[in-house]
Amino acid sequence: MQDKAIAHFNGRLRRSQSPASRNTSKARLDRLTVNYLRHQQTSYEEELKEFKGVVGVGEAYLVVRNRILDLIADTYPQLRTECERQKFDAPELPDGVQLPAAVTL
Repeated sequence: MQDKAIAHFNGRLRRSQSPASRNTSKARLDRLTVNYLRHQQTSYEEELKEFKGVVGVGEAYLVVRNRILDLIADTYPQLRTECERQKFDAPELPDGVQLPAAVTL
C-alpha cells in the first residue's frame, strides 16, 4: 500500500514539494499513506459534494471522515497514530462544503 501511496503522491507533486520514497521519514510516509487510503480508496468526498449547500453536510463530512480514519486505523494498526493526528487537524473541506461557525475541532 505504501508504494502505491508514494507513486500517487509523486504523480501529483507541486513545485515546492520534494518527491517521496521508501527513505522518506516515517511520519511523512504515514501521512501520505493515510491520505492515499482516505482520498483514493474511498468515495465519500465525491458523494458528499453532491449535497453541497444542504444544511448539515459539513458536520456529516467530519463524521464520515473520522469514521474512515477509524477504519483505516483498525485495518492498518501501524497507521493509527497518523489517523488520530488527522482527526484533530483542521480538515480541508471539499469545494462547496462549509462548516457552521459554531463547529470547532
